[in-house]
Amino acid sequence: MDSYGFIMDSYGFIMDSYGFIMDSYGFIMDSYGFIMDIYGLIMDRYRLIMDSYGLRMDSFGLIMDSYGFIMDIYGLIMDRYRLIMDSYGLKMDSYGLIMDS
Repeated sequence: MDSYGFIMDSYGFIMDSYGFIMDSYGFIMDSYGFIMDIYGLIMDRYRLIMDSYGLRMDSFGLIMDSYGFIMDIYGLIMDRYRLIMDSYGLKMDSYGLIMDS
């Protein structure tokens, strides 16, 4: 019976060792999960920063579009002014021709 008890004690020791190994593996996996959670939080923060940067760039693009629109209107006004000045120059040329003759 003593050998049977020794065998059972050995089996118990082996099972305890296996349990310790599994507990250690569980701890390692928990640590890995914690690290992945932190990595996920960092990536979420990075995504938010990039979204914010994208929104700023969109706003800057809208400002530049507005500036371009204002410059287009300014160009149209300057074209109109040039046409008026050309017309005035032609009138002055006609007046000069009349005065010459």
